Amino acid sequence: MNNKKDCTVVITTFFAGDKLENCIKNIPDDYKILIIDNGCEKNKKEYFEKKYLNLTYHISETNLGVPRSYSLANQLINTKYMFNTQPDVLLKDGCIENLLKKTNDYPNFAILSPTIFHNKN
Repeated sequence: MNNKKDCTVVITTFFAGDKLENCIKNIPDDYKILIIDNGCEKNKKEYFEKKYLNLTYHISETNLGVPRSYSLANQLINTKYMFNTQPDVLLKDGCIENLLKKTNDYPNFAILSPTIFHNKN
């Protein structure tokens, strides 16, 4: 079975405000986290990297948008898997772990995605 060390959580952000920290707090601390900051908020890098030792904060000089941010993240991480999310997403307990378990059931997968709920729907 794959474990937490096999996966980096990538959060692409663009002036997310408090949503980013709420998202980070929702991710178990034994995952590596990579922030791709498309808003060039340089003052946040030191704050987040100091507060969360499992986090790397990458500042993009231009707004790459979500797809190019994920491509950049894929170059920056050194884990087998990448879990992509956004600052306004709160993960349910076990979400990433359950997806990692499913990688064994689908050895040729390209993308696995959890079920997404919006306003409990």
